[in-house]
Amino acid sequence: MIQFQAQLSNPAHPEYGSLTVPFPIPEDEYDRVLERLDMLEASDAVRRDCRVEEMSGDCRPLKWLKGQTVNVDELDYLAKRLDSFDVYEA
Repeated sequence: MIQFQAQLSNPAHPEYGSLTVPFPIPEDEYDRVLERLDMLEASDAVRRDCRVEEMSGDCRPLKWLKGQTVNVDELDYLAKRLDSFDVYEA
């Protein structure tokens, strides 16, 4: 189940454009998403190398991530954790 979508770009190279990624990233699309992020030179597994241009979804507290630099793997992990919350926890 998709929790939210983030429009991501490379803060060092905004001219490369952006990519909208669903989170959590579906397993069957994970490699393809990383390939597309690699085209933006923004797919490092360790560094925070993606800027959140837009954030959409029902999780309003995540809206503060707009304009922040994030790590895709950490954002994916957060989405998976949010997916496990019940209505009260969310």
